[in-house]
Amino acid sequence: MKIPRSIPVLLTAAILMLACADRPSPYLSIYKDVHGFGQYDSWQARAIPHGLIPDTLKCEIAMNRSMYMKSNGIGLQYELLKKFGKWAGAKMDIRPYENDSTHWENLLNGNTDILVLNMDIDTLPKRIADNVITGKNDDGIKGNFYITMKGNSRIMELLNYWNSAYLSGNEYPALYRKYMTDYNRKRRKLSQISPYDEIIKEQSSKYLGWDWKIIAAIIQKESRFFMGVESSRGATGLMQIRPNIAQAYGIDNIFDPEQNIHAGTLYLKDISDRLSDNGLEGEELIKFTLASFNAGEARIRDCRNFTKSLGLDPDSWSDVEKSIPLMNLREYYTTDAIRLGRFNGKETINYVREVMETYRLYCSVFS
Repeated sequence: MKIPRSIPVLLTAAILMLACADRPSPYLSIYKDVHGFGQYDSWQARAIPHGLIPDTLKCEIAMNRSMYMKSNGIGLQYELLKKFGKWAGAKMDIRPYENDSTHWENLLNGNTDILVLNMDIDTLPKRIADNVITGKNDDGIKGNFYITMKGNSRIMELLNYWNSAYLSGNEYPALYRKYMTDYNRKRRKLSQISPYDEIIKEQSSKYLGWDWKIIAAIIQKESRFFMGVESSRGATGLMQIRPNIAQAYGIDNIFDPEQNIHAGTLYLKDISDRLSDNGLEGEELIKFTLASFNAGEARIRDCRNFTKSLGLDPDSWSDVEKSIPLMNLREYYTTDAIRLGRFNGKETINYVREVMETYRLYCSVFS
């Protein structure tokens, strides 16, 4: 016999009510007020009384931030928390963890309301085990849990309820595929380049005017579409934006995909505009912009001036690319032609080459 989709959610709500029956809690009446159990699309945020939970929920995702994973678990968790916040009527302040110990301290001292943790990788310290509540996150990723302090039991009850209902609904499978697909695997045809295609298209069209697939190629090179990546130099997120760049463009959460891509796109636009004023255009403009994004505008200006001193064309990336290896030789970098000193440049040459190759690949396989 096929079990109706609504039954598991009804059971979850019932269990939560029974578990709290020994302590009168008026807020539990929300479960009776939510219309359409198991039909997520019909839920209304007004079913959550104002003041039931804080207006802003501070969340921390303590999961692997490497860019060499096969799937984007952090991206999925980020999206789930945002959806929960929208339903619960709370602003979600979502951050990645800083290191392997601070997330527990943040939870204990109230700097984190919800901690997302993979129990297969991390363990719950004995010193705080009696002070927290854990809730299984049935998102399809083995070992994921939500954790709150016992004083935040209302948050956990709502989160458990929403999580059970949403993950059993019709919308979740597509969301799961969106983030858990390996977008870095070479394929003949692509219907989607990354989980962030729509954001990239909007930002590129609005601010830069480039083919959005170039921005996608930059993000693939910078982070392989993993939003939690942080470099040793402090560059963060999808486009590896440094804090000073984020601040310059008014970004307050560099971790957020939309804000990160926004800052990166505006930075590219400013670089491109300055290079365009110097007479660069077309593919040369794109290549010099990429080089400046990677190595810094002052360094690439130095490269162009040095190329000119050799009698080559400073407006040709091919000529500049040939000149850069010489900037690593003492007989050249000690001269007045190079103001910023020695420059290896291999990383920048490879960066431009690989981004352009990925862009051409996307043009050939994107359907």
